[in-house]
Amino acid sequence: MQNFCKLNNSTEMKRAIILAGLLLPIFAWSQSPDSANRSLDSNRQSLFLTGAPRLGGISLTDAVTPMKINNGNSMVQQHIVDFGIPLVKDFTSAHPIFIKTGFRYENLIVPDITAFGTGSFNSFTVPFLASYSITKKTNLTLVGMGTLATDMKTSIHANDVQYVAGIRIGFQPNPNLRYGVTMTYVNNYSGQLIIPVPDIDWTINKKWQLTAIVPSRVSLKYKIAPNQSFGLTTGYVASVYGLTQNKEMPNRQYLSWQQFSGGLIYDVTLSKRWNFNLVAGHSFMQRLETFDQATKASFNNFSELSNRKPIYSDRQTSFIFQAGINYKF
Repeated sequence: MQNFCKLNNSTEMKRAIILAGLLLPIFAWSQSPDSANRSLDSNRQSLFLTGAPRLGGISLTDAVTPMKINNGNSMVQQHIVDFGIPLVKDFTSAHPIFIKTGFRYENLIVPDITAFGTGSFNSFTVPFLASYSITKKTNLTLVGMGTLATDMKTSIHANDVQYVAGIRIGFQPNPNLRYGVTMTYVNNYSGQLIIPVPDIDWTINKKWQLTAIVPSRVSLKYKIAPNQSFGLTTGYVASVYGLTQNKEMPNRQYLSWQQFSGGLIYDVTLSKRWNFNLVAGHSFMQRLETFDQATKASFNNFSELSNRKPIYSDRQTSFIFQAGINYKF
């Protein structure tokens, strides 16, 4: 624990947190059950992490953040749709195989800010997951994503397409514990980077459950009824979108929305297929910024990720609210 605290205060951890936030969508797909026995128990979500259920389904999420913009009350809104459908599923063999694809749509709405114009920003993602059980307790998962994220005000450029690829090795020593690590490659507006990200899903007892993707998300839930849970959650998320060039913006820029928050989460499952969740909390760190696309980090220049100088910056904290519903099949 002492070593982790030291790391958390270091520059390396700050950079890891930034990147982990950018990669949360892919973690939602890669942090999946590690055997066929667990494949149906897949509808576990936490703060600001959405993903279609393991075998297939659709998830709708809406998050709002009240803010002070231009000396007035306003808010940032995020609308997310996740859809997943299995292509191959064979849980009868000695080495179960599961392949899945789908799509993810995210809409970020921000107030009218002169620095980058009236804000409706959109991203479209096509994910792919292939899972192979090496043994009953060891699982290998390949995950890939292609994302187009811009303000959609002009023609699409090649660098508007972002790529993420990951390979996760997962372990399940017993039915109540699974953990793993994902080695992830990302190529987006921030640059080209590689980072290892560990995760854990631990059913401590009949009442308590801990899930985490370190360092970006931690949730501790208490089951108050067979189909309901209540708990604490903290998470870091980030989205990036390309901005259209104009007279006020001669260089290609991108918008970055970052939020590190904590709060309470409540969820309820109905008919084993429907799940509803509510989150209320407060942000500890919140940034709405733009950066020059020419400033990029790379494998041998990782420090650029934390050394970027924003062109426009609005940093404040505020309350956050989120509601989600999903249906699995």
